[in-house]
Amino acid sequence: MYNSIAKNNIVYNEPLGIFISRSHSNQIYNNTVSNSGNGINVNSGSTDNKMYDNTIMNSNPLLGASTTNNQKSTSQQARK
Repeated sequence: MYNSIAKNNIVYNEPLGIFISRSHSNQIYNNTVSNSGNGINVNSGSTDNKMYDNTIMNSNPLLGASTTNNQKSTSQQARK
């Protein structure tokens, strides 16, 4: 995924929530993730992604990242 937008999604009871891998320069915003194994996870090989104004509830981990560069995350609401 390159230069894409993931917005206004409702993710409920999924094992991965929102998951991106080897993705670059994307925007992930205004999403609701609840009762999922992962809230939002940015995996290895991903760079310059922006995540903001998301709501994550009853998901663990809420936000995750592994070996990524230049990720920007602001204004996340996280509730357990």
